[in-house]
Amino acid sequence: MKDTTERADALMQALMARRTPAERVAMACRMFDGARTLVRAGILAEHGPEAEVHMRKHLLVRFYGGELDEAKIRKILASWGLD
Repeated sequence: MKDTTERADALMQALMARRTPAERVAMACRMFDGARTLVRAGILAEHGPEAEVHMRKHLLVRFYGGELDEAKIRKILASWGLD
């Protein structure tokens, strides 16, 4: 689904082209940090404070659960000692 007009797309491309690669990376990092903060808050709201103990597991599943099959997730969790 694409809900952005061609004009808006072109403007966004022009604005991003003005930024240096370092600025674009810093921007992406800030966006990821913001997303991570929101996801953590959602996990804590859904599972309560005890979720903090297994936060890495919850974050992995929320961020990458749609891209990784269950076997891969189990392998990653095992490598972290979080079977």
